[in-house]
Amino acid sequence: MIQIHPIRGLFGFSYLVTETRDTATRAILIDACPGCTPRKLSALFGKLGIRPGDLCAIQLTHAHFDHCVNAADIRRGAA
Repeated sequence: MIQIHPIRGLFGFSYLVTETRDTATRAILIDACPGCTPRKLSALFGKLGIRPGDLCAIQLTHAHFDHCVNAADIRRGAA
């Protein structure tokens, strides 16, 4: 099952897309806007019952500050 979870930021949204097959879950983050902090993402992971290691990619739609500011911090936290 594929689900899309919006994450409200200071200047718009990021989206966490999850796919669950059997007992395995993969997650992809679309954009890393201000407000989509590692702490906020970790709380959402906990709510959804997924692990930070389930984040397999961060897709940035373009290289503007309001879309990519937290990408490196999030990736370090998910590794």
